[in-house]
Amino acid sequence: MSRHDLSNSPALIKFYRGDGTDFQGRYLKDMMKWDMRKLEQDHAYIQTMFPLPEPSMIVGGSAPKIDYEVFKAFRKSPNLRRALYDSFSRILWFYGLRPKLNEEGHFETVEKNPDSWSNSTRSWNTQFDHNHLRITRIIRCLRVLGLEEEAQGFYEFLKENAARASKTSHMYWTRAAKRPLNVKPDLNIDEGSYHIVGDTFLKAYDKRLKEAGEKDKQYGKGNWTKTEEEEAEDEENWSQSEDEGLI
Repeated sequence: MSRHDLSNSPALIKFYRGDGTDFQGRYLKDMMKWDMRKLEQDHAYIQTMFPLPEPSMIVGGSAPKIDYEVFKAFRKSPNLRRALYDSFSRILWFYGLRPKLNEEGHFETVEKNPDSWSNSTRSWNTQFDHNHLRITRIIRCLRVLGLEEEAQGFYEFLKENAARASKTSHMYWTRAAKRPLNVKPDLNIDEGSYHIVGDTFLKAYDKRLKEAGEKDKQYGKGNWTKTEEEEAEDEENWSQSEDEGLI
């Protein structure tokens, strides 16, 4: 394994902690300083800055992939999620956008950035552009790694403002924002088959969300908690992988 190999999950976690590099030997802190031209022309950073549970079609096995260990680490670590949020803010700047915060300073939605909107929108607000694929990736990555509100805010902005983008691009953005996390956006499949595809830990997560929604309806949101046995079962189910033959 090369020293820049990100195929194993600890390396991806180190990259977002700031003490590891991408597969080309670059640190996140340096990527965050790139100008718009570099962010546009480099086609390898996006796979590491916004990883997915699926392998990259562009750089193959060199790119990181979200597995259960990465999924769990980001959802347990506010610092990792904050670093991802900073990456999201930077890519919004590249697209001429910015996070809109509420009075308490928390993320509310996405809005136009008056400092970069006019110089940036032509790079992606067209019928089709390679940035449309990046946007699909970004929305999916944010959701998988625990930034659901940010993903939905980005999607809602695009739905209302990316009028020049093709119907196909909007379809993939919608799939990335609305499908269960175990169902990737480019998979043509009916809803009745959602439960049979994707990583086991993501299927287990979706099942947990559905169960929580049902209990919210029954008891009221926030008025119930899982038993110790249910929590232990969750942990066991989430850690099982398809490679182990466990469904």
